[in-house]
Amino acid sequence: GLDGIESIYSEVGVESMRESEIVVNLKSRNERTWTTKEKIPELLKMFATVPGAKITIGTSAGGKSANSPIQIKFIGNNLVSLASTTRELVGMMSDVEGVGNPYTDFERGFPEIQVLMKSIMAADLDVDATSLGQIVKSFISGQTSGSLTTPDGEIPIRFATTDKKLDSAHDLEKILIPLKDGTMLSLTQVAALAETRGFGTIRHNGGDRTVTIYAQLMPDANIRNAVADIDLLIAEIGLPDGVQYQWAGDAADLDSSFSAMGLNLVLALLVVFLILAVQFNSLTQPLVILLSVPMASIGVFAGLLLTGNNFGLYAFLGVIALVGIAVNDAIVLIDTVNRNRTNGMPLDASLIDAGKSRFGPVLATTLTTIGGILPLAFKDANFAQLSISLIFGLLASTILTLIVLPIIYRIVEDFKLGFKRKIPIFIDEETE
Repeated sequence: GLDGIESIYSEVGVESMRESEIVVNLKSRNERTWTTKEKIPELLKMFATVPGAKITIGTSAGGKSANSPIQIKFIGNNLVSLASTTRELVGMMSDVEGVGNPYTDFERGFPEIQVLMKSIMAADLDVDATSLGQIVKSFISGQTSGSLTTPDGEIPIRFATTDKKLDSAHDLEKILIPLKDGTMLSLTQVAALAETRGFGTIRHNGGDRTVTIYAQLMPDANIRNAVADIDLLIAEIGLPDGVQYQWAGDAADLDSSFSAMGLNLVLALLVVFLILAVQFNSLTQPLVILLSVPMASIGVFAGLLLTGNNFGLYAFLGVIALVGIAVNDAIVLIDTVNRNRTNGMPLDASLIDAGKSRFGPVLATTLTTIGGILPLAFKDANFAQLSISLIFGLLASTILTLIVLPIIYRIVEDFKLGFKRKIPIFIDEETE
């Protein structure tokens, strides 16, 4: 048996009688010798051999299921085209790295016999589809005519003959269709019988039929890479006319969330710039200070790469937080340079003195901040992304601020001085 299991219970008929669910409650991590990231791929391979079964395995926390983060909704009017397209794509998605157990919600129904009217023959004999349907229905299930009221309620009254039994599809050929002149014709003279298989469930989206593909994301896989690979597969197989697709689930939420986070990043940069512009009474120095943000981003991506983490929403959140954190060292450095120059110190000497005098406080501030963030790196994968972004971003920002920022400050001042000499009316913003 598998250690670390608290309890197991199963339920049959979750949403229909064709579905069942097994819930395994686990003990805490320190009471198990394995993790869910290790076990899910093993279980998927184990159950992949079950014929005709669609199996999903996932974790849940706080009541929110983590099943099927990858969802692709195909939309169109031709259900046959939707079914064939999704079936082909499911077969190819099994080879996509990081994608596991793809399946569709398309279900074939039970075998059925369709009565297809011969329109020309029926028109010549003055037989309409409504009358033909009622006759076939009466032959199969009888005809309800009124109800009988009893103390226990109403009982429907249904008339049917006992000599007309329907044991096979060929028995439908016995149905006789009365014409208006009193003659009788067999059903096959005005209609054709076709054995086929119907559709189990037909789903709609805005009036159009839909078939959705579901798949799981393997542990440590990058959902953005998986989405890009699947987009390439769809472009490779090509979609039939009238069929289109759209992403749903976590993949769709990811795009909208990243767009919102991008807007938040721009707003954060704008707010910080305005505050610095007022504080330093300058437009160029805030821009120099804000260069510490892309410097921090270098550390963010390097840290995620070194630790094997993906750039997810939590990592993006860390970048936004760095807009307000990473600039602190640059503010201290530039403020010291400005005070030195106000006291009459030359520009180069001011930069050197600021670097020497502020090195200790800047380094201490960075290390204490990292020390406070470090425990988050060991909490879970999401907090690991956030903490790694902050830690490596701060390290890169601190180092590059002390080395690169003075050089950029010097270049900007030289440019302003040259510009002032060419255009005398130019008024320098900062102290010479």
